[in-house]
Amino acid sequence: MNDDQVSRKVADLAGDQSELQWVIEGVLPAASLIMLAGEPKKARKTLTAMRLGLDVAQGLPFLGTMKTHSRRVVYTFLEDGMKRGARRFRHLGVDPILHENVAMAATFGAASYWSIHERISTTEDPIVWVIDPLAELMVHNKVSDENNANEVTNFLRPLRELCQSKGHTIILVHHFRKAGDRARGSSALEAAVDGWWSLKPGRAVAGGHHPVNANVTLRDGDDCRFGIRFEVDKATGLIGMTHRAAKDDSDDDEVEEAKARKPSKKRQSTMEVAGKIRALLIQQPEQVWTQGRLADEIGCSVPTVGNAIAELRSTGNIEEPEGAWGYRYKIR
Repeated sequence: MNDDQVSRKVADLAGDQSELQWVIEGVLPAASLIMLAGEPKKARKTLTAMRLGLDVAQGLPFLGTMKTHSRRVVYTFLEDGMKRGARRFRHLGVDPILHENVAMAATFGAASYWSIHERISTTEDPIVWVIDPLAELMVHNKVSDENNANEVTNFLRPLRELCQSKGHTIILVHHFRKAGDRARGSSALEAAVDGWWSLKPGRAVAGGHHPVNANVTLRDGDDCRFGIRFEVDKATGLIGMTHRAAKDDSDDDEVEEAKARKPSKKRQSTMEVAGKIRALLIQQPEQVWTQGRLADEIGCSVPTVGNAIAELRSTGNIEEPEGAWGYRYKIR
């Protein structure tokens, strides 16, 4: 195939790109692998994932404001049993047993998990599959070291293939590290997903309730931030969850925290990061870099590094050296 044929082929592929499809407009792309992570208990990850699932299953606006596209939802409990899971759903006002668009599953071993995986892989209509928590799934699948990039990448590959081949959306509920606001495990985990939601508890508001701030980072689509307000009806025990405007999310403590953050927390544009990668690789032409290491060095998210690398690759500035997972700048 000559250069002209290659150029035409690339142009054809570019012309075939369809518009990005959403499960929840602006925050949850369809056919994607998404990580939803936060501090244990305080970030209310499970409640958020369950509310998301219920709103999508019913075709209701997520948190009352964000447009959803209805899908069947499968929620897999890897720590809670079916009874406890159903009880938590009822606290949100819906009995999952009576709702045809919501399915629950509980797994306590690799065999039962792969049985669910096989059934979902044969489902033709795109669904949303929530796996809660990811750490327990790793245990089931004998991932001996969650900090090992090769193990994590191989473990996630079947889930990525399920998203790409069937159009399913898979949400992995995960924990932050004990220190910091990054997900536990290898940076390959963040590199493998199509986006993530980082949940952080905010300052207590009237009534003693703690809102949660959600930072959404997507490989495709714009990053965004929103808040979630939780209210408990003392008479019924029902938990109400509503959208909280981003402008209400900051308080004096959070402003001071933001000022004290390291440059690594600063959000940077794809072109800005591409320029920094280019300069870094020129300075160290023999060094092979992983996306996670580049993100740590430059001070940005792994998906942003991925987008910047794609930009550099499109102009012929990046090559992948044989036998190593990393990228090296090609000096012309």
